[in-house]
Amino acid sequence: MFKLEFFIIWSIFYLCRILFLKKETNPAVLLISFFLSITPLQVNIPIGKSEYQILSGSLGSQMYIFLPFILFCLAFPLFQFKLKMDWWDKRNRWIWIVLGLFGMSFLNSDNENSTGTLVALCLFSSCILFFATINSNVSYKTILKGTYDGFFVLGIANFILAVCFPILNMKIVTTLFHLTGDVGATRMGSESRAGAIGFFAHPGALALYSTISSVFFLFYILNKQNVKKSNFIFLLNLVTIVLTFSRTTYLVYILVIFLSYYILKNPKKSIFSLKNVLRLFLPLGLLFLWIIVFSPLSDIFLESDVNQQFDNRALHWLMAIEAFKQAPIFGVGLNTHLIYFSKHPTILKNLELSPFFLENPIHNIHLILLVELGLVGFIMWIIFLGRSVANSKFDISKGQNTALSITQIGTVIVYIFYGLTGWAPFSLNILPYFLFIMYFAEKYRGVH
Repeated sequence: MFKLEFFIIWSIFYLCRILFLKKETNPAVLLISFFLSITPLQVNIPIGKSEYQILSGSLGSQMYIFLPFILFCLAFPLFQFKLKMDWWDKRNRWIWIVLGLFGMSFLNSDNENSTGTLVALCLFSSCILFFATINSNVSYKTILKGTYDGFFVLGIANFILAVCFPILNMKIVTTLFHLTGDVGATRMGSESRAGAIGFFAHPGALALYSTISSVFFLFYILNKQNVKKSNFIFLLNLVTIVLTFSRTTYLVYILVIFLSYYILKNPKKSIFSLKNVLRLFLPLGLLFLWIIVFSPLSDIFLESDVNQQFDNRALHWLMAIEAFKQAPIFGVGLNTHLIYFSKHPTILKNLELSPFFLENPIHNIHLILLVELGLVGFIMWIIFLGRSVANSKFDISKGQNTALSITQIGTVIVYIFYGLTGWAPFSLNILPYFLFIMYFAEKYRGVH
C-alpha cells in the first residue's frame, strides 16, 4: 500500500502550490482543496487497537486522530487563523441536535459498544472544529474557490485511476491506497462487474462522490462561470461514474442531475406539482424503464447478480427491523449496530446468516439510523433532510448561496435514494463530504 508515501507527495504538491501561487491564491483555498482531495484516502492516525475484529458500525471500531483535526492543528501556525465561533447562532442548531443524539447514545443502556459511538463523535467533532476554523477566517468566495479546486483536482485524479482500472486492467492501482481496494473493485472477486474505485475503496463510494461533485459543477455550467473547466470536469465525472458500474448510481445520477437542472432553471416553481409529475417525472420513469430493460446497460441490471443482491439486502433489512423492535425509541447507539447483532444473536431467530451479514453494515443508511437512534433519531433525520431541501430551494429562488444550496439539495437526494440500498454514504471516506456541504450551506444562508 502506497498511502503514506502518496500523502507526503500530495502534501508537497500542495505546499508548492501555496508557495508559487501565494500572490494569486489565498492559502486557505488550497487548504480546503487539500482536505477535499485527500479525504477518500482516510489518512487518519490510529490510537490504540480496536477491541473487536469486526466493524462496530459503518464508521468502524478503530479510534483515530482524524485528518480534519490534524489540519485544524496545522492551520493556526501555518495560516495564522483565529477561531471565532458564535456557538449560539441559529444556524448551528443542527450541530447541537447531533451532539444531543450522541449524548443520548452514550447514556443508552442498550449501547453495547460506547467506544464505537466515541469513534463517530471524534469524526464529527473533528470535522466541525476544522470547518468552524475555516468559516471564522475566510470569505464565502474563498469557500467556493477551495471547493471548486478540491473537486476539480480529485475529479482528474479519479478519472486517471478509472482509466487504469478497469479500462487498462492495471489492478495494482486498486491497492495503492486501500489494502482491500481490489476486493471492492471486483465486488469481492466478481470480475464480471469490476469497477473503478479511484481514490476510494469501493466503486459505490467513488460513484456517490462523483455525483455530488457533478451537481456542484452543474451550477457553474448553467451560470456560465468557468464554463470550459466545469464542462471538462463534469464530463470526466460522468465517464468515471460509468466506469464504476454502480447500478444504483446510474439511476440516482440521472435523477439528481435532472432535478438539479430543473431547480436551477425554475427556482421559483414547485417541484412536485401535478403538472410536473406528468411533464417531468413520467418521462423520467420511462427513461429509467428503457435503461433497465432495453438499453445496452440492461445486462447489468437484469442478467447479472441483481437477484442475489436484492435477496442480500432484503435479509439485511429484516435484521434491521428485528433489531429496531428491541429498542424502538432510542435505538442501540450510534455506530454500534453490528456489535449489537453479534451480542444478541437471538433477535435473528432462525435466520441462517453468513458472516457477510454480521461483518458488513446494513445496506440502507435510513435503517441504520432507525436501528442506532430509534424513532427519536430517525424523525430528526427526516426533518433535517426535508428542512435542508426547503431552505436551500428558498435560497436559490432568492438568488442567494446558490452554489452550495444546489449542492446541498443534490447531496440530500443522493443520500435519500442511494442510501436505500447501500451504506457508503455513512462511510469514513464519504461522510466528511456530507458534513462539509451541510455545514457551509447552512452557515451561508442568505449570502448573495
